[in-house]
Amino acid sequence: MIEFDEDEISWPQKYRPRKIEDVILPERLKAVFQNFVNSEKIPNLLLSGQPGIGKTTIALAMCNELDADCYVINGSLDGGIDNLRVNVQGYASSVSLNGKRKYVIIDEADYLTHATQPALRNFMEEFSKNCGFILTCNYVTRILPAIRSRCTTVDFSLVDEEEQIDLAASFFERACLILKNENVKFNKTVLAEVINENFPDFRKTLNQLQGYANRNGTIDSGILASVAVESDVKSLFDSMSKQDLNAVRKWSAENSFMNISDVFSTMYGMADDYLKPSGIAQMLVTMRDYEYSSAFVLNQEINLAAGLITIMSECEFK
Repeated sequence: MIEFDEDEISWPQKYRPRKIEDVILPERLKAVFQNFVNSEKIPNLLLSGQPGIGKTTIALAMCNELDADCYVINGSLDGGIDNLRVNVQGYASSVSLNGKRKYVIIDEADYLTHATQPALRNFMEEFSKNCGFILTCNYVTRILPAIRSRCTTVDFSLVDEEEQIDLAASFFERACLILKNENVKFNKTVLAEVINENFPDFRKTLNQLQGYANRNGTIDSGILASVAVESDVKSLFDSMSKQDLNAVRKWSAENSFMNISDVFSTMYGMADDYLKPSGIAQMLVTMRDYEYSSAFVLNQEINLAAGLITIMSECEFK
C-alpha cells in the first residue's frame, strides 16, 4: 500500500502517490521523469493529456523526491496577471530555504489568460537560474508557442491497447487496496466496469467510488446507474456552460425519471472538466439543498430543473 495522508478527506488527495514509482503511468513515461530526478535537473516542462491521468501527481512526486520547494497554482482560478506578478514573481525570485532549485507548478495552464501567458514567458527566462516551471494542460494548443518553445513537452497519451490494459489493471489493483483500507466492501466485476467507463480518468473514478461508498457503504451494481447517465450529463454540462436555459429545461424534463442523487453524483465526478474550483464549491452547496428538498416535493421534475438552473446561474464555468 502506498503512503497516504490521514488528514485528507478526499480520496484522490489522500492516496495521491508521493514517489514516481508509485504513480500509475506507463513505464516509458515514469522512466523519463525518474531520469530528471536522478540527474537533479528538471527542465521547464509542459505535461499534456486527458484529465485525471496523473500530470499534476507526477510533478509533485518529482519535487517531493528532490526535496524541492514547489508552489502550486490553478491556472483556471489563480491565473490572472495580478496573481502572477505578485505571488508567482515573489516566489520565483526568492531563494529556497534549503538552497535547492525551486519549482512553480501551474495546473490547468491552458486556462491562463492571454495577458498572463506573455508575463509567464518572461518569468521563465528571468528566474531560470533559481526556479523551474512545470505546466499541466489538457489542450496544448491553448498554450502560446513562445511558452511551448521554452518547455520540454511530455504527452501522456497512451500509445496502444496494451498500455491501456496494463494501466487499467494497475489502477484496478490500487482501487482494491484503497477500498479495503477504507473498509468498503466491493464487487470486483462492478469495480472493473466503473474503471473502464471512466478510463483513463482515475481522479474521477476515485471521486465516484467515494461518493457512492459514503451513501451506500459498499460498491455494488447500483453504482452503474450513475455511470450509465454520464453521457447524458455531458450534454447537460455543455448546455449549462452555454447558459442555454431552454436546453436545460428540456434535459430535466426528458430525464426526470433519473434519481436526483445519481444525477448529482455523476455531475460531481465530472465537475473538474467544466467548472472552476469556486464553481464546484458553489455547486456542492446547491446540490445539498436540492437533494434534501427532493424528499419532500411533489414534482421531482420541477425540483431537478430548479437545481440545475441554479447551478447554471450561480456557478462559474471554465
